[in-house]
Amino acid sequence: MQTGFWTLMLILVGLFIFFGFKDDVQQNPKNFFRIVISLPLSMFTAVLGLKCYNNKIRNWALSTPPEEKIKKD
Repeated sequence: MQTGFWTLMLILVGLFIFFGFKDDVQQNPKNFFRIVISLPLSMFTAVLGLKCYNNKIRNWALSTPPEEKIKKD
């Protein structure tokens, strides 16, 4: 009985994620997957207090060109 419940929950969460982010993935899949990968990594480095790595991960995920980084500083 427990296995069926968790299977159903997994299917519902998977459908929610699929239909919720379907348009974002179709528009720019590379950027979407970079954000999905960088979000937990950024949160983990922020918890550890590693701000330099947090900023590097953020810049990688947002694909900020070097020219824009210099202008913002």
